[in-house]
Amino acid sequence: MNTTNKTEATGGLDARWFALANDITFLSPDSRVKARVIKAQTGIPQGHVLVRDYDSPNDTLIDDDEIVDLKGGNVFFSLERNHCRSGTPTGQPKLAWLVDDRPELTVLPNQTGQSLLDLFGLPIGSPLFRDYESPLDQPIQAGDALVFGDGPVFYTRSRVCELTEITIFVNTEPKKVRQTHITYEEVLRLAFETPPVGTDVHFTVDYRKGPPENPSGVLVEGSKQIKLKEGMRFDVTANDRS
Repeated sequence: MNTTNKTEATGGLDARWFALANDITFLSPDSRVKARVIKAQTGIPQGHVLVRDYDSPNDTLIDDDEIVDLKGGNVFFSLERNHCRSGTPTGQPKLAWLVDDRPELTVLPNQTGQSLLDLFGLPIGSPLFRDYESPLDQPIQAGDALVFGDGPVFYTRSRVCELTEITIFVNTEPKKVRQTHITYEEVLRLAFETPPVGTDVHFTVDYRKGPPENPSGVLVEGSKQIKLKEGMRFDVTANDRS
């Protein structure tokens, strides 16, 4: 897991926030913002009420002067005031994450670097950064725990050019990657399009021809990431414990 000191890495500034209302994105200067500001910035007309969207038949109506905390759900829509429905939400608030200015919705407030890449359909090893009001942003590794309340805005594209594409071999097949380190889970994804499953199935990952920091060895589930090198070789085998 990434142990970078967030305050040091970002100059002590807060993460960027945004609201998604009627599928229109509004980048907010803070996680707390008045409802009328969200309405104005997303083109919601007078006579309509802002509604927080839940995965539920009922949603939450928000008065124009109410302070909205985006950490409690940042997905909204509008209804004509005389068509509003009331009730107590029974589901979870919908949460929008933003990567490279593209939103994706989920109700899960806890992700990892890899699950966020998967949610957006981004390649393994894409350089991911949490966006702050700062020249320095927080680099995210695949295994890092991400909490929605810490900020849902990320990007990849501005740093891609900093990483050189290299070729590694997984079960003799060449794989081009744009990353400096790799985890056990990432090697499995490269080895198997559809990994074998079953309670008795486990995998052995042997590697060799690595850099001086880790020239050869074995990767196991939950182990730390290792550094990559051009031409590095990985042998992945599935074993049945039974």
